[in-house]
Amino acid sequence: MIKSTFFKILVLFLIIIAASGCKKKEPTIKEQLIGSWQAKKKNIYMTLSFHANDTWAYDKRAEGRFSKIMEKLDETVGDWELDEKKKQIKLTVTETKAEGAIEWEKGKKVTFQIIELTKDKLKLKPESGENREYERMSGGTAKEGEKKEGGEAEKKEEKKEEKKEGGGEGEKKEAKSITIKLKPMVVNLRKDKFEVKNQFLCVAPIVILNDPKITEIHPNILESMLLYFTSLTYNDVKYFNNLKKIKEEILGIMNPYLKGKVVDIDIKSILVTGNKKSIENFLAQQEEEKKEEKGEGEGEKKEGKEKEGKEEKKKSAH
Repeated sequence: MIKSTFFKILVLFLIIIAASGCKKKEPTIKEQLIGSWQAKKKNIYMTLSFHANDTWAYDKRAEGRFSKIMEKLDETVGDWELDEKKKQIKLTVTETKAEGAIEWEKGKKVTFQIIELTKDKLKLKPESGENREYERMSGGTAKEGEKKEGGEAEKKEEKKEEKKEGGGEGEKKEAKSITIKLKPMVVNLRKDKFEVKNQFLCVAPIVILNDPKITEIHPNILESMLLYFTSLTYNDVKYFNNLKKIKEEILGIMNPYLKGKVVDIDIKSILVTGNKKSIENFLAQQEEEKKEEKGEGEGEKKEGKEKEGKEEKKKSAH
């Protein structure tokens, strides 16, 4: 009887240990803060980044059209520390290019109270002035959104539509393949170090979709892509083998909007440069290619009409 009771207690004890071991550890406030956060006011984008090595960076950019540079207005870097009990972030400014900005004066310490912190949202209260709300900049979050929105039921629905539209495999492939070439984007890359010179990323992505009904990409999606490119550093893009990861991130940004219908991103035209003349040449080349493609398309239409006209003449002759 005693042995049986002891055995039951032992089993129960082991179950409790196993259950506590399986319990997911909640991230600390510091772990949640690390990363880049962005706020928007009219056409100005403000990015606040917290790094794991206790440094931080802030930059402000003015939004241009997709074919123009997203200009950096100012940049500030420094060290940061966190008081978890008081939920306060203390920023020390070590370098700044924010001319006339009292808040980011070199050597100054600035304290923010954390009002709200979730996976995707950060709300801070400064020592004076209005509260500031930021959203997390992350391709990973977008991918999670893709998993939520593009679930099994949605995939089954897409398969049903494919069966309705196309008879054979070849017919299905032909029906669901569409290519959209986006306008070239030019952005000022984020700096790893303050003293590094400005580098620009010039890119003209090609989007491959499995839905022929989609003929253009919504401006909100283009804006999200543009902001993602501004979060990249020179080290992120200087090696071509990093392109695969960048393409995956873009897919993660686009597919939640387009319900998983983006099959691939093709990046054939890409340039990383610190020379503005090279940027102008890149944009001019893209414009030239666009004219050539338009000319070829019009030529094919004309040829098709001429062929139809000849066939009509043959029929009327008979």
